[in-house]
Amino acid sequence: MTPEEINQLFEKQIFIKGIHKNLEIDKNQMANYRRRCNELSLGLKLELLLKIDVIKIQPNEPKRPA
Repeated sequence: MTPEEINQLFEKQIFIKGIHKNLEIDKNQMANYRRRCNELSLGLKLELLLKIDVIKIQPNEPKRPA
């Protein structure tokens, strides 16, 4: 995923009503994330997207012996 794709996905997910319950944070913190959406680090955005199972980390394919 590119940083642009992550930003678009985060902006789409962050405004879903009640998402703070899935993230296990209070409404005030969620409102803060929404206000500062463009200022948040890419790492924090990825962490939040992983927490709500929007994206998943896939393990690398094992290398085959030569």
